[in-house]
Amino acid sequence: MQEPKSQTNTQYKYFSYKLLSRLKINQHNCRALSIDDKKNLVFFSTQKGLQIYQLKNGMLKQLSQINSQKDVSVITTFMNRSLFLTGQYSSSIIVWSYNLMFKGKYLMKMKKHAYKISCLIIYPNPENLIISGSHDNTIKFWYLTPSSSFNCYQTIKEQECSVLALSLNQKGDTLISCDDYNLILIMNGSYTSKWQVKQKIKLKGERLTFLSNHSFAIQHRNSEFIFFYGYDYTSEQYVRINKLQIKGWRQHDRGQFFQYFIPSKQILLSKNGYTLNLIRFTLVSSSYCECYLEQSIEFQQNSEVGGVYGTMSKDGQFLITYDDESCEIQIRKYVEKI
Repeated sequence: MQEPKSQTNTQYKYFSYKLLSRLKINQHNCRALSIDDKKNLVFFSTQKGLQIYQLKNGMLKQLSQINSQKDVSVITTFMNRSLFLTGQYSSSIIVWSYNLMFKGKYLMKMKKHAYKISCLIIYPNPENLIISGSHDNTIKFWYLTPSSSFNCYQTIKEQECSVLALSLNQKGDTLISCDDYNLILIMNGSYTSKWQVKQKIKLKGERLTFLSNHSFAIQHRNSEFIFFYGYDYTSEQYVRINKLQIKGWRQHDRGQFFQYFIPSKQILLSKNGYTLNLIRFTLVSSSYCECYLEQSIEFQQNSEVGGVYGTMSKDGQFLITYDDESCEIQIRKYVEKI
């Protein structure tokens, strides 16, 4: 494998996320948030059901609520299909169509996991592969068949505890995962072949994401640092290349909030405790990266049962959060500093 060329563009764009609007939600027990690729729809899961909002001019308007869906644990949307997925506490994965969701009807339900679905990702191109992680310690791969149903064709059982996060690189040939104990798996494969574990890293991790085809970030709960790994072409292994001190160390950490990286803006978002860390990242070479904490957003949480939940649009324009203390869905927008 040949080492990719280094990134030499250091024309940084300084940024911040400005609060646009707040919507009071008079209920606790938020479980998941997601925004569709067109930035038109926001999905909000609570114990009362799955709520669907329209996002327009930075404001939210509720369109519908699916009362039958009271146990949604994770939500993710397709980029090129009018579909979205929900993972359930009851271990099912449900495929929804935008055309049928307002009637409370879904397209299909898949049930192969034994416990809660904790993370879901969709293979980007073509969108014919779903990868799921669960509290049953397994990762499952679901392939879209010619009859338009998803069938589980592979299960990886090498995680030692609940699978907390999954990330696929942009090329689509490397998958990483972390669990609730002390193990990161690095797997190689594709949508046409089975996946194989190539490397195991002993490190606690709760949130992770790829930053390029050959680098990723990882952070564990209540951590003082976020760690960056790059591919070493001599050893053919991923090794640590940098770390960055972040805010939120020792804060109580509750609420589903995955890591997000926006390649077009070189922005990494990582929650720690009840603080959001917005990091400017540049991969200089496979063995060195530059990273700066550009903005931190701290939410007021007076109780250990309170949490912060959130999502980010795929282009990084919108940051959407909910916190148990204010009971508000808050919309923030990316603004470049002059």
